[in-house]
Amino acid sequence: AKKGLPSGMSAETIATVDATAGAVAPFALDITKDFYGDMIASLPSVVLTVFNPAHNVPISTHQPEALAASVCAYATNIKDLSPLL
Repeated sequence: AKKGLPSGMSAETIATVDATAGAVAPFALDITKDFYGDMIASLPSVVLTVFNPAHNVPISTHQPEALAASVCAYATNIKDLSPLL
């Protein structure tokens, strides 16, 4: 695989991520806030032992913001991840 290119993803998946990154980015924080909120509601005893509650919804958006930023960075650079390595 070319340096920085995710070898586990098909060319079609990479093209889809590349084509949708800009459309998803404005909603990334909403998506990750819902993700963490749902995870905490579904499995609080597991999630709250792994993630600091002070960094998560509803107390804080620190953890969802970090995940949203990471997802956007990787999606934006999906064709060449080397800048993120």
